[in-house]
Amino acid sequence: FILITTDENQANTFLERMKQGNPALGVSINKAKSLTNFGTKDEIQGLICMSGRTFFPWCGLLIDTTTGEVRIDYTRFAGSKALDALTVDRCQVGKNVEIRMKTFLRPRCEPILFDSDINSLEAVVINFTQMMLLAAGKSQEVMRSVIVMEQNLAFFCRAIDSAVSFARSLIIHRLQQHTEIASSFCICEQDALWLGRHAFRQVFKNLMIPSESHVIAKTSRLYRAAQVAITQFKTLTTSTSGR
Repeated sequence: FILITTDENQANTFLERMKQGNPALGVSINKAKSLTNFGTKDEIQGLICMSGRTFFPWCGLLIDTTTGEVRIDYTRFAGSKALDALTVDRCQVGKNVEIRMKTFLRPRCEPILFDSDINSLEAVVINFTQMMLLAAGKSQEVMRSVIVMEQNLAFFCRAIDSAVSFARSLIIHRLQQHTEIASSFCICEQDALWLGRHAFRQVFKNLMIPSESHVIAKTSRLYRAAQVAITQFKTLTTSTSGR
C-alpha cells in the first residue's frame, strides 16, 4: 500500500490502522518494512537523498517527496545486478544487438515516468537518459562478443538510433493509452536521439560514437538535466549511500 497526501493527520490515521491490521481478514503489515517521510528516525530510514532532494522508494520507483515527480530506483541494479539473468546469443550478434537494445528499453517506457502532468521537463529528461544508460550497460555485455568493435561503429550507431526511436514511439503510444487527456511527450525526436547517443557514449568510452548533427547547448535545460541524470545514475548503481 502507499498513501500520498498533504494531510499529516490523515497519514497518521492510515498508518495506525495499517499497523493494527484486520485479523478477521488476515490483513497485516510488516512494521520493519514500513516507511514514511515523517515521524521518528526509525520510520524515515530508507529514504534516498540525491542532489538536495529526498526520494521515497516504492515498488522499484522513487517518488520525490517535495514535487511528487517519479523516477526509477536504480539502486537495485547496483554492482553487477544490471547483468543478472542476462543471456547472450553468441551467434549472429549483430542481428540481435538492435533487438536486445529494444528489449532492455521496453519495460521502462512507463507513462508515469514521462507524463508531463506529473514530471517536469528535467525529470522526464533524467528518466529518459537513465533508461538509456541502463540499456547501454546491458548492451555492452552483449557487444563483448564482437571482436573488432570499431569496424561495426556505423551499424552500432544505427542500432542506437533505432532503439531510441522505438522507445520514444512506445512512450508516446503508452501515454495516449493510459492518460485520460493524452499527455504529449516533451522530448522531440532530435533531442531523444542526442540523449540516446550521449548516454551510450558514457558507457562505451573507448568508442568514438559521433554526436547527432543536432546540437544541444551546454547551457540548455536539457543538457543540464542529462548531466544530472548521469551523475545520479552512477551514484545509485555504485552504492546505496544516502539510504
